Amino acid sequence: MRPLATKRHKEIPTAWKFILASIIVCVIVLAGSLFYSRWQRDQDLKKNTYNGFSIRPNGELWIAEILVNDRLYYVPFYYHPREVENVSVELGLADQITQATARPVIVYIVLDPEAGSKPVIAAVELSRLFGTRYGLLNLPVQSALSRPDPNAAAEIPIITCADAKDGALVIVFASGPESRVFHEGDSCIRVEYTSADDSIRVADRFAYELLQIM
Repeated sequence: MRPLATKRHKEIPTAWKFILASIIVCVIVLAGSLFYSRWQRDQDLKKNTYNGFSIRPNGELWIAEILVNDRLYYVPFYYHPREVENVSVELGLADQITQATARPVIVYIVLDPEAGSKPVIAAVELSRLFGTRYGLLNLPVQSALSRPDPNAAAEIPIITCADAKDGALVIVFASGPESRVFHEGDSCIRVEYTSADDSIRVADRFAYELLQIM
C-alpha cells in the first residue's frame, strides 16, 4: 500500500498548483481589465478637456463649457480644439477684440456672394459668438457681402476692409493660400481658408481663440 500512498501524495500538490495558477490568471485578467478601464477613462478625460476647459461630444458637435462671471455658458463647435491646432491665428488678435477699451460699434461679417454653403455656416456660427446668441460678446452684428450680387437682397450692404473705421470691425471670409486668421489693417480681420470645406474649421479656431480656450 505504500506505493499507492506515495502516488496520492504527489497528486494533491498538482491539483493545488492548478487552482493557484487559475487564481493567478484571474487576478491578472482582473487587474488588466481595471487598468484598461482606468486608462480608457483617463483618455476620455484628456479628449474631453483642453487647457482646463470641458469640451464634450454632443452628437456631431463639441460643446465647450465657458465660465464667465460665475455663469456657465455652453458653446457648440464642429471641431475639437486638437483638430484646429494647425490653423494659424495672429498673436494677440483676439485680445485686441475682447479686451479693447473701446468696443466695436458694429461687427460686419463679410462673405463673397459665391462662397458656397460651408463658408455661410462658418460665418453664421461666428456671428452668433460675436452677437447675443450665447450672451458672451454681445456685439451688434451685420451680415455683408464683399462685392455686389444681383441675386442678393437689397438691404445687404457691400463692405470691404476700407469700411473698417469709426468703430466698425470688419471680418472678411475669403479663400487663401493657407488656413489662417490675421489682421489686414487695424480693424479688419481676414478669415482665410484653403477650401470651402475648411472654412468651418478655421472659424472654430478663431472662436476658440476669442474664448481663450486656445
